[in-house]
Amino acid sequence: MKNVLKMLPFIMFLAIAQNVTGQGVFTSNASGNWSDPTKWTLNSGTDADGIPDSDDNVTIAASQTITLDVNSACNTLSLLTTSGANLDLVTFTLVVGGIMNGPNSSFSNNIITCTTGRIKFIGNSRALFGSNW
Repeated sequence: MKNVLKMLPFIMFLAIAQNVTGQGVFTSNASGNWSDPTKWTLNSGTDADGIPDSDDNVTIAASQTITLDVNSACNTLSLLTTSGANLDLVTFTLVVGGIMNGPNSSFSNNIITCTTGRIKFIGNSRALFGSNW
């Protein structure tokens, strides 16, 4: 019983933490590192730290390059422009739990680059890429 009582504050913390965060919708507002909250605008929803994570939808905006500087995650990843929305994975992994969306026309100006980095798709999605790829 003593062990249960010792764990009770931790269990309560976890329950409260789940209510603090929720799905956010982020758009990049400048080129820079994924883990830098000043590079993101939270368009809707809530987020505790201002950085996209596994339950958040992310759009990389026109003429911007977002660089992974740590292993990261998001729900949906969108490159919705033909004006050079770029993602540089470097040597890190981006885990995408939903789908990856593209612009309504050519991807010729959008680039995903990496050294040894990768994009890992998880979840139950059978349509990993939106219709515009």
